[in-house]
Amino acid sequence: MDRVICIAVDVTGSDDFSYEKIVGCINACKSNEDIRIILLGDSDRIRTEMVAYEDYSDRIRTIAVTEEISEADAPVQAFRAKRNSALVQGLTLVKDGKAGAFLSCVSPRLLNAGAQMILGRIERLSSAPMATLIPCFSKPVLLLDSGSMGSNIKPSDMVLFARMGSLYMRYLSSAQRPTVGLLSESVVPENGGMLYRDSYELLKRCREIEFAGTVKPEEINRGKADVVVCDGFSGGLILNLFAGLVKDLAPVGTIKRKHLFFGKSKEQTEDVQVSSIDLSTRGMTFFPGLSGNVMSICDNPYRETVQKAVGCAASLVGEDIKGRLISFLRL
Repeated sequence: MDRVICIAVDVTGSDDFSYEKIVGCINACKSNEDIRIILLGDSDRIRTEMVAYEDYSDRIRTIAVTEEISEADAPVQAFRAKRNSALVQGLTLVKDGKAGAFLSCVSPRLLNAGAQMILGRIERLSSAPMATLIPCFSKPVLLLDSGSMGSNIKPSDMVLFARMGSLYMRYLSSAQRPTVGLLSESVVPENGGMLYRDSYELLKRCREIEFAGTVKPEEINRGKADVVVCDGFSGGLILNLFAGLVKDLAPVGTIKRKHLFFGKSKEQTEDVQVSSIDLSTRGMTFFPGLSGNVMSICDNPYRETVQKAVGCAASLVGEDIKGRLISFLRL
């Protein structure tokens, strides 16, 4: 990248994880001189956390927010009423061109709802799918649609998802021509109903993608395809399953167990070794159907996750991912 890229980041939340978000943003600035950050949150807390990082004060600025939109709020009313929230302010920065992307830790569905209100969808799109990067054993896999629950999905939409996912993975991974698979419970696409049967035929004839055929749920983790496309309901179920598995794979600390023969408690330390899984991509969700770059990252992230998310956002902004999407949609 050869130009300055500004990324807005929501740092509201608990003190501990606000600190992790701030440090993650600083580390992203360290790794890329082109990145500038706008932190949206409690200005006093941000100022306190930034004391030790004064060298980056010229590349990181703060916008104070006093309101918060939560899962308990009705999205439409909340985004209209709470104008001084991090979500509204961050999305408005993207809309006005003052930030290239906005990152938040709120749920993808809440962020998607607000972003559609403020940014809107790309012209010609009937829905705004969600695309989530899933950490797997062999490599990260992009699942799309991962739960937006859009209604009236057609086979042509699945082809569009495939083209979107393929374009994104070219810049999120090292794959020059990412492979695309269609989620199916078997190698016979007809088992998924007319939607999957007709989608399979269209995907097979699509020259813009490298189609890998059907991908069963158990094959996602084996890296059969770089991108897996499906309807939002199925994608949401798959995503929730993987989210639970990732939590179970997190390192286990000191635990107590009873001795097999004597029954006495004995402390043992156990670590689940999953070195082949890059957990820093956990919960990273994109919204390719929106007219601006928006990302959701997992709740209570650590600095590595935030740093990687900022880096991914900067890459997508630098490569003008939205411009490329709009160009091929007009063809």
